[in-house]
Amino acid sequence: ASRALALGESLPTIARLLGHARVQTASRYAHLARGRVREAAARVAADIAADLLAGRAERSPAPAPNRDALSRSAARIAAEIGADILPGG
Repeated sequence: ASRALALGESLPTIARLLGHARVQTASRYAHLARGRVREAAARVAADIAADLLAGRAERSPAPAPNRDALSRSAARIAAEIGADILPGG
């Protein structure tokens, strides 16, 4: 179940693969590895940072924020998201 989830399969599909009638039952067996959750948080944060930079350029002639500073902020956000999702890790 965890391998299927890591490969992007949906929980309903995983439930069928395991022969479970309920998705909730399959969800007990489908766990993401901590590294995958952190990677996902980093991707989401980086995507938000890219949108902020693009939106800023479209809205204002003022200088764009420092890309390095924005990347560091995105990394901090990703770390916080990961910490919230993965307590104790």
